[in-house]
Amino acid sequence: MNPNVEHTKIIASNIKKFLQVHKMHQKELAKKVGISPSTLSDYLNLRAKPSHSVVQKIAEVFDVEKSDIDTTYKSEKTVEDRKERDIAKRVDQLRLDLETADALAFMGEPLSNEAKESLMSALEFVVRQTNEVNKKYIPKKHRDE
Repeated sequence: MNPNVEHTKIIASNIKKFLQVHKMHQKELAKKVGISPSTLSDYLNLRAKPSHSVVQKIAEVFDVEKSDIDTTYKSEKTVEDRKERDIAKRVDQLRLDLETADALAFMGEPLSNEAKESLMSALEFVVRQTNEVNKKYIPKKHRDE
């Protein structure tokens, strides 16, 4: 099957799913989105594909991400979640490395728990800043955003 038709089928299926979930009629959705009921019918029956702005409006009506309607959009939330997960993973690894180090001391004295937490906050800041700086050196075609 043509990939474009397959893509349109996915969009139509997702719109139908959210119509059912929200117990909404096609006419009501069309009115809220600002399109005619026949245009919405064309989308649902694979006779037309909604524009990006229509997909955005449909997502807003259903209070979902654009990527929940049209799966070709990357969820901004997913990208941010992944970044946060990566940072947390790196900071946890640093914490583990520091806690298992025998030489974790300042001026010959072992670090207090407060000092360790302060150090961890500083390291988290460094990891975040490093990610931002490194982003400038990644070619645009390889960036997540």
